[in-house]
Amino acid sequence: MWADKIVLNSICYENYSIINEISYNLGKQAVVASIDVRKKNDEYVLYSDCGRKKQNIKEKYIWCIEIQNTECESIVFDMYRKCIFRETFIYLFF
Repeated sequence: MWADKIVLNSICYENYSIINEISYNLGKQAVVASIDVRKKNDEYVLYSDCGRKKQNIKEKYIWCIEIQNTECESIVFDMYRKCIFRETFIYLFF
């Protein structure tokens, strides 16, 4: 079995170690972690389910580092601002 690319979002909040399992089976180059972010009152808030479900993660920076330490090729940060403007940042790991 193989895949060109798969993007994981909601499952990363439930069990981010699944990234390593999928990378083992499909290859690291095929796995991208996606994190939806909104800025509210000068604070960044993480979301899942395509930006619909707020995640209550207090240590956001540490959680992102844990995702970075998995076997994914890259992390995509989707920044939503006032629901009309969206920026995407992609971090590749080499």
